[in-house]
Amino acid sequence: MRTRVALLAGYIAAFAAAIWALQVGWVQLRAVWAFPTPSGWALTLGYLAVFLAAFLYLGYWQYAADRAAGRVKRPLRLYEWFLSRRKIGSDSRVP
Repeated sequence: MRTRVALLAGYIAAFAAAIWALQVGWVQLRAVWAFPTPSGWALTLGYLAVFLAAFLYLGYWQYAADRAAGRVKRPLRLYEWFLSRRKIGSDSRVP
């Protein structure tokens, strides 16, 4: 069972990973734009994948918290699909 502190730590770590990937990815993009190489583009796309994954994770927890509080006006299919796949009886508390 995950505690509230562990969820908050994961949320902060995902935000830090997104900011890190954005900063390093931008530097990498500028470098590969000046001197394009296949490995440079692959590395840039890797940073983009980390950035997108981190923000999808952050969005998921924010959506789950808003949904639990009744503040969701338009459901998002991706997050609703993830929420519907949670185990029944699992700890469903969100930060």
